[in-house]
Amino acid sequence: MIDIKLLYASVVCFLFATGFLNFAVMLYVRFFKLQEIEAYFQDCFLIASGQRTAGNGFYGRNVRLGNVRALLRDNSSIRPQLDAQARDDVRRFPKRLRLLIELPPRVNAGVLLGLIAVWSWGNYESFY
Repeated sequence: MIDIKLLYASVVCFLFATGFLNFAVMLYVRFFKLQEIEAYFQDCFLIASGQRTAGNGFYGRNVRLGNVRALLRDNSSIRPQLDAQARDDVRRFPKRLRLLIELPPRVNAGVLLGLIAVWSWGNYESFY
C-alpha cells in the first residue's frame, strides 16, 4: 500500500512540475520571443493591428500571441481571409518557433487531464 501512495505522490509532483515548467515557457515566449515571432508577419493586417491596439502588457501580449496562434492553425476561420503575402509568411514561418507557439496549450491540456485522472484515482483509492 505504501508503494501506491509513493506512486501517487510522484505522479502529482511530476504533473505540477510539468505545469510549472510549461508556464515558464509560455511566459518566456510572451515576453522574449513575441517580437521575433511577429517580425515574420510583416504583411499581415491582423498582426499589425494587434500591435497597435493590444499594447505591451501581459493581456496585450496574450492577445497578440493568440492572433499568431490563430494564423498558424490549419483549420482557422481567419486563414481564408488573408491576402496572398500573409499566406506566404505563414508558409515560411520557422518550425522551431511554431513549436514554441503550438506546444504549450497542448501540454496544459495534458497536465489538466492528468490532474483530473490523478484526482479520480485518489477518490477511488480512498473508498478501499
